[in-house]
Amino acid sequence: MNSIGINLEPWIKKGLLKVHAVRPTAYSLEMHLSMMLKLIREFKPSVMAVDPISNLYPIGDDIQVRSMLMRLIDFAKSLQITGLFTNLSNDMNYGSYAFEPTEMHVSSLMDAWLILKNVEGNGERNRAFSIIKVRGMPHSNQLREFVLSDKGIQLLDVYKGSEGVFFGSARITQESRETIDRLHKNKEIERKKRELESKRKLMENEIAALRERYARDEEEITVLIGQDISRRKAAEKTEKEIATQRQVDR
Repeated sequence: MNSIGINLEPWIKKGLLKVHAVRPTAYSLEMHLSMMLKLIREFKPSVMAVDPISNLYPIGDDIQVRSMLMRLIDFAKSLQITGLFTNLSNDMNYGSYAFEPTEMHVSSLMDAWLILKNVEGNGERNRAFSIIKVRGMPHSNQLREFVLSDKGIQLLDVYKGSEGVFFGSARITQESRETIDRLHKNKEIERKKRELESKRKLMENEIAALRERYARDEEEITVLIGQDISRRKAAEKTEKEIATQRQVDR
């Protein structure tokens, strides 16, 4: 546990955690059950873990192991103790959930069923996690990758591409490819923006030139109109003067 950044020693020293390890072949099923019940009564835990229940199989047949586990689970539930039971599968069918049914057939006794599996692809194996069921609680149906490191257990975000869900180096490669595609698209967008800005400036220059030409034409027509008015006024004045000189009867 220390290798993945989880230090259990402080909790053991504080009396909050107790670890009891024994070989499955050391006792009979009845003796194992008796010892477990005795430890539970003495320690009075709120959570207990049995890892793995599949190791009980060599010392008992299906009916005996199932009966022993049912008694242990019922006893824990009667005391409102949360139980975590792990089961190691021998079926290496990674591409499906063919190995999900437990050898002891105790899944119906469990409120939650979690699956850890190895997913093969791209020349490597990667760890994946999914939830089969959780009674009375909505949950995700996605397959999630997780990694173990000196910083603990990290559940990675689902990375789904056009070709499906990616794990491990395939996910990193796909992320890199999509990052490069986004950069190319961003560069193309920037180029289009520059072209559009250039067109906008050209359009504004053309509009400014049209406005200037319109202003000149407007000024010219205004001058012509003024000259025409002046000519008419001058002609009217001349006609009046001529009429006065000739003493024309209006």
